[in-house]
Amino acid sequence: FLHGGVSVICVAVMKMTPETAHSGGRFLQGGAALFRGIAAVLFVFLVALVASSAKVVGMAIKLAIESCDKMFIGVDITIKNAGLSVCKGYVNIRDLVVHQPEDEIIYERNEAGALIGTPTGNRLTWATNYILKINKVIVKINMWRLIQTSGKEFELENLTFTGIHANVEKPTANMKLKDSNVDYLLNHIESLAGAPPPEETPKEKAKREEKERKAAEDAKKAKEEAEAAAAKARAEGKEEPKGFVPTVILRKMALGDIGCAVAVRNVAYVGTLSFKPSIGKIAFDNIQDDIFEGKTDLGPQEIVACIVKALANKITKVVMGEIPAAIARNAAEVAHKTMAKTSEAAQKGAECCASVGQNMRNMFRGRK
Repeated sequence: FLHGGVSVICVAVMKMTPETAHSGGRFLQGGAALFRGIAAVLFVFLVALVASSAKVVGMAIKLAIESCDKMFIGVDITIKNAGLSVCKGYVNIRDLVVHQPEDEIIYERNEAGALIGTPTGNRLTWATNYILKINKVIVKINMWRLIQTSGKEFELENLTFTGIHANVEKPTANMKLKDSNVDYLLNHIESLAGAPPPEETPKEKAKREEKERKAAEDAKKAKEEAEAAAAKARAEGKEEPKGFVPTVILRKMALGDIGCAVAVRNVAYVGTLSFKPSIGKIAFDNIQDDIFEGKTDLGPQEIVACIVKALANKITKVVMGEIPAAIARNAAEVAHKTMAKTSEAAQKGAECCASVGQNMRNMFRGRK
């Protein structure tokens, strides 16, 4: 709209002459024509506002995701662009990149069981500049529910990830040492959670479940009272009570075939071990329960951190399970090549000895 308007103005300036620049021949004759012209201008302005608002919302989504990087997952996240289709209710995010950790941190558990990170001051070196790269993320929003709840509930019906590629790098072959780039990400997220809860007895578990059930009932009652108060305030023309947190509900998440490259350095007799495991497709039928543990009050940063953690856990489970087998295969190949070279060298040595022996025999026969 901006470029088109500027182009029209430029053409009008170039075409304007003293004969055409006069008060006669107006296309607005009377008040009715004036009001129709104003209505047309307002309509164009409304269309431009809707179109630009989609870009503004897309930019807000981009900033919300990128703001959760260092604090929540310990690494940088960058997004090329994000856009919103208001009519269809789709958010399209392109070229999402989860970058590598930069600083070396030693994670250890304290007496309470909490994971504590201690920076060493050293910089980490990786072969690639990212852990995870996603070409496209499509989020389907239930626009009707958003309108019905006046923006208080965001129901994300489906999250679809396509064009996924992961780089898993481990500087050592020690499987007990969690020093891979993905482990840095998972350790950072776990360190934010604090100490794990102690093991429960059956009596304590029953008591906790009863407490959680009562808390859920109280939360439901408080929500109904807040909605009733808001409806009453709207009916009386008053302002709604402030301070509410929008509820975010997520349903399904599907991740297409995931490409993955693994590099393990300092492997004995091998050096750097590289292989590409098959991750396959990953799907969650109910993100709210499977990933968020039923929580509906998570912020955008916490939602992104939970999704990244779930994806990283799935990839790590497959990769770490295949590293020992890959090391064994490569060690066997190295041993086979070594034996082949040894056998070849032994054969050449035997041939050389036979040749020397034959020459000596010929020499002695010549003397006789």
